[in-house]
Amino acid sequence: MNPFDWRGPEFLVFYLFFGLATVILVYVAREVAESGREAKQTDLSEPYSIACLRGGANEVLRVATISLVDRGLLKASDDKVRLLKENAGRAVLQPVERAVLDYFKTRDDPAKLFSDSNAKDAGRAYEQRLRELGHLPDRETTLNRLVIFMGALAALWLVAGIKIILAIERGREYSFLGILAIVFPIVAAILSFPWRTRQGRRVLDDLKMLFSDSRQIGATGNELLYATAVLGVAGLSTEHAWTRKLFPRAEATGISSSCGSSCGSSCGGGCGGGCGGCGS
Repeated sequence: MNPFDWRGPEFLVFYLFFGLATVILVYVAREVAESGREAKQTDLSEPYSIACLRGGANEVLRVATISLVDRGLLKASDDKVRLLKENAGRAVLQPVERAVLDYFKTRDDPAKLFSDSNAKDAGRAYEQRLRELGHLPDRETTLNRLVIFMGALAALWLVAGIKIILAIERGREYSFLGILAIVFPIVAAILSFPWRTRQGRRVLDDLKMLFSDSRQIGATGNELLYATAVLGVAGLSTEHAWTRKLFPRAEATGISSSCGSSCGSSCGGGCGGGCGGCGS
């Protein structure tokens, strides 16, 4: 029997299962496509690369700020940060740390750090490196994802479109079908364009396993730097509650520790540095 001749409720059930099958196929197709690509080993001596892998350029800036406060080059007071030494830039080697210090020479609001062009560029430099390593989607990966998504979109809209046209001709209701025809493509887009590649997700999952007990330890120095890079503000122990005052939105929403997988970085990071673009 032709499903387009089915009554509205019957066709809605059909389209519900069709949509679910389509989005599952999108996920499987992307996973299979990316499993065939060989990623290079991540340099674990670069905590800022790890932070970028987890949440984009803004996470790099968060981690750099926390590290500089911990090292005594910046001073945190509630939700404000100030520079302690005018020549503090001489004590750092990383360009992103120098950019953060330059920002706090004249300003004290960490939330506005993410809109500073120099700091943002310094954070984004790590995104390019991760694309070269295969842990963030490069141009080829993004094109493959786009092909998968467009195929799913065409199938979802074709089936829904035919039924909607018939419903209009027959003077029948089609609003619920229209809603499903919007919801399923959104789900397909989320599954098609995650922030990390399959390899990048596996690397980050392995790192999180290594730092799974960081809530119970008193992290300082490099230990704090790596713990923040891997787990984010929300993953630190209560000993470091001052980090949550600096970046309350990251702690409250769990952005620092779990964002990225559903942000949807189509066009290779087009969501403003992934979930790192979530502000403070």
